[in-house]
Amino acid sequence: MAILRLFSRRPALRRVRPREGAPPEGPSEIPSETQFETPPPPAWVEAAPEGHRFEGVEPRPLAQAEDWSLVLTAREVPHRVRHGADGWRVEVLAADRFRAEDELTRYVRENRGWRRVFAGRKSFANSRWTLLALGSLLLVYALTNTVLPGLKLYPGRWYDLGAAVSADILAGEWWRAVTALTLHADPAHVLGNVVIGAAFVVPVCSELGLGLGLLLVVFSGIGGGLMNAFFQQPAHSSIGFSTAVFGAAGLISSLRAVLGHQLYPGRSWAVPVVAGLSLLALLGVGGENTDVGAHLFGFVAGLGLGLGAATLVRRGVPGRAWQIACGAVAFGLPAYAWLRAFGA
Repeated sequence: MAILRLFSRRPALRRVRPREGAPPEGPSEIPSETQFETPPPPAWVEAAPEGHRFEGVEPRPLAQAEDWSLVLTAREVPHRVRHGADGWRVEVLAADRFRAEDELTRYVRENRGWRRVFAGRKSFANSRWTLLALGSLLLVYALTNTVLPGLKLYPGRWYDLGAAVSADILAGEWWRAVTALTLHADPAHVLGNVVIGAAFVVPVCSELGLGLGLLLVVFSGIGGGLMNAFFQQPAHSSIGFSTAVFGAAGLISSLRAVLGHQLYPGRSWAVPVVAGLSLLALLGVGGENTDVGAHLFGFVAGLGLGLGAATLVRRGVPGRAWQIACGAVAFGLPAYAWLRAFGA
């Protein structure tokens, strides 16, 4: 038993005192700031063209910041758009500030004298005058449905001379594609075109200016009427401003596709076009007397004119004098077409 107790005893543990200056046993604990140094965040500074820094007069609009952002994106300058007490601003890395401001200054100087489409533009500008222009369709409807024996003007004569008859247009009476836009079958017809037309014509005139917008809307209606006459049967007859209304839908679709894609490169250009086609299918197909061909070709004509307009307004929309001239043509062309219809 004594032998068993001898071997069953646990060995005694000796406590060893560490040497002076020796590192402590176990994993070393080094302050984290000495192991990993976090780099300072990049310094962002405001970039603006020469003479366009904030002076406390009025906040800078988002549209102007987006315009400058487009320039820096094209020149591959890293930047960001932020909102502050002075409105919207474009910020770049401190190292890129000189280059960014040089690009913006050159851009402003090259485009001096042009009013940018998106810079400082109010939503639905010119809407009141655009609605008044559309309201003139009501006056024309009242005139064409009024009996004036002294002038030998009767409702039936207006429609005989002004309807878009395919055979007559192809025979050389091109003015019928213009006069037909001002004729309507009944009050519901003209009111519908005024109300629905406002949804498309107002944005077009807001983007392009009142005169140029109205002129392109009228041109899209004329183009749609001419194409419709070419593809329809010779006896086909069409009246109404709806051809121009859907031309305006094509115009705004093209403008949004081209100019919107430049401001927001990640957005597909096809989205506005598909949206316009959806509206065409929703509003321009139903109804017993609906001229689907006129609506479709009006939309196609608007798409083509919108591409040309988008190319023009990359530098800015025309000024006041050009807008007045375009507006005069937009109203003068139907008047001249009626003079031709009456043989004057």
